[in-house]
Amino acid sequence: MGFPKGLLPCSGKTWITRLLRDCRAAMPGKITVVLGYGWRDYIKVVPGLKRISVVNRAPWRGQFSSLKTGVRAALKKKACGAFVLPVDMPCPSKKTWQKLLGTALRMAHKPGWHHDFAVMPQYRGRGGHPVLLSGGLLKTISRTSTASRAARLDLLLSSCGNSKKIECRDPLILWNFNRPEDFTALCKTLKQS
Repeated sequence: MGFPKGLLPCSGKTWITRLLRDCRAAMPGKITVVLGYGWRDYIKVVPGLKRISVVNRAPWRGQFSSLKTGVRAALKKKACGAFVLPVDMPCPSKKTWQKLLGTALRMAHKPGWHHDFAVMPQYRGRGGHPVLLSGGLLKTISRTSTASRAARLDLLLSSCGNSKKIECRDPLILWNFNRPEDFTALCKTLKQS
């Protein structure tokens, strides 16, 4: 889009400021923001972001390198799982976060259940974000080389075989903006809700 997505203006705030506010209100747990290109600009513009962020020092290696940076930060904090929400997607409803977490907790306590699993929301049969990754899957991701052909979250999720898709009544899980007109439409939709 020619400009850092998180720093785009939406309803008088930067997008990342709005996203963080909405996520803090809706989701359980601590937030870690992974910054890549332009990380200094984000730190300058967004108050308090430095405290909750980690920097991907090799963003040219692609999205998976940012995912690994966040996963390593989560494992360092002894997290037993983590949600993944890209910056170009809005925060879904509190109900969606709770549904994903509740499903993951039930899966983790099933006898004989494998510890590499993920819980993904879907709306009308289409998958979206956030994705909840188990602690076992976090470890698998941290060991996967960014040079590997498997260095894509969608491939790891399909190969682990323990992913669960949960139908949600939340169309926000599908929103993604890659063009200015997508972002304008998203901000307009959020303003009306």
